[in-house]
Amino acid sequence: MLLRTRPPSPPRRSLPSRRAALAAALAAWLLPLSAPTATAQTDDATDLRDRLNALRGEPRTCGTQPRAAAPALRLDPALSRAADRAASHGRQAVQDAGYLPGRIEVLTLSGPRAASQVASLVSERHCDTLMNGALRDLGVQRRGSHWTLVFAQPALDPALGDWRAAGQRVLALVNEARRTARACGADRYPAAPPVAWSDALAAAALAHSRDMARTQHFDHRGSDGSEVAQRVQQQGYAWQAVGENIAAGPGSAQQVVAGWLASPGHCANLMSGEFTQMGAAYVLAPEAPLAIYWTQVFATPRR
Repeated sequence: MLLRTRPPSPPRRSLPSRRAALAAALAAWLLPLSAPTATAQTDDATDLRDRLNALRGEPRTCGTQPRAAAPALRLDPALSRAADRAASHGRQAVQDAGYLPGRIEVLTLSGPRAASQVASLVSERHCDTLMNGALRDLGVQRRGSHWTLVFAQPALDPALGDWRAAGQRVLALVNEARRTARACGADRYPAAPPVAWSDALAAAALAHSRDMARTQHFDHRGSDGSEVAQRVQQQGYAWQAVGENIAAGPGSAQQVVAGWLASPGHCANLMSGEFTQMGAAYVLAPEAPLAIYWTQVFATPRR
């Protein structure tokens, strides 16, 4: 007698289980279809960046103006995320994406599908933007044959540090400048002794920078009507000579000191032998057009 056994039948799935299995299979089938989209965007952006950098790497003439080679562009994810909205909302879209810009240029190009074609169009039609060495970061968004490019100058130097570190860097640059005689407008100033850091003057500078950032006004007079002499006195500093420089917009200590040296009145404060101490501070205002406010306070204590 032969005996045969039948393999047990698989358990019958309930309708919900079948639906779950079908959904899982469909998701597994669809996943590979959606993944290349992000990859393609990244590849397009990288290809275009490399082509633009090859163009920026050589001197060229924009219109009739010779332009020097420009530093390589860096792809910035925040700028790429903001690109679509940046065409209509400009700086606000870029700031909402988490990038604090000093300056932006937004280009929209329709028609080309290849990065090589986009690079050629940028070179032909937007040469000044392409060769602007201050624009260091790039965002790219592609929708079919529609491309949006965001060129940006970051508002802040990555090495800026906090306000104390930046203030000490300003101090070093000021003392470097004071070592050499120079002209401040029509007036000439001899070399001057170095100034020393003062925590009280730095506190007065920080308070005024905070006030300007909070109220988004740019003036030596505070929102409460105070002047620099009063703000210094409020810090317990008895002065016999006092002066103040302010600035808004520069993203590094080097930029702000260079700007003050280029302005006769600010330069005169910076080179004055009357002053023996200094404090400086910045405060950020990301929602404001100028983004950063600086104050520098000079003084000599009363004997």
